[in-house]
Amino acid sequence: DEHCNPTIVHFTLTVDTQAPQITPEFMEILTNDPAQVMIRYQVDGSGEWLIWTPTEPLHEGINIVTITVTDEAGNVGTAVVSVTLDTQAPVIQVEASQIITNDPNSVVIRYRVDGGDWLIWPVDPADLIEGTNTVTISVTDQAGNTAQATVTVIIDTTAVGIEVESAQIVTNDPNSVVIRYRLQGTTEW
Repeated sequence: DEHCNPTIVHFTLTVDTQAPQITPEFMEILTNDPAQVMIRYQVDGSGEWLIWTPTEPLHEGINIVTITVTDEAGNVGTAVVSVTLDTQAPVIQVEASQIITNDPNSVVIRYRVDGGDWLIWPVDPADLIEGTNTVTISVTDQAGNTAQATVTVIIDTTAVGIEVESAQIVTNDPNSVVIRYRLQGTTEW
């Protein structure tokens, strides 16, 4: 004051040397769309979810990203999250690209994905008609990439016709009998 009386001021000084604790919702993320990467995290267990998005483009494969938070005291906390970018569609290999049968119940389509174990694609015999059918195999990988492969299934229940060159053979030597025939629709005996 103006009479030079001492003034006592009380204040509280808080010393904060603790870095903020960052808790990501997931430590590993798999995606097929780099534009959709948003990492949710909390700071010091606040219960409030914040969003972090990449500031640099992600590359195909594993990307290690660091979330950084600075508190009011200037302490810096970090958390590391692995983001795997997978934009490659799976590769489907079919055992046979065409199946010909006279029995729709016997159709078994074997395939594998990315060189893995052989699997069986379910085929409902009721869905197969006489003639040519196309069965589509469709798979989606964990990142959401989809691939398709097709198998042609031919159902042929028409009996094959046989034409005999001579309907009657007369011989006195049964060991010398030769029967010439050809499949219907062909020219060779």
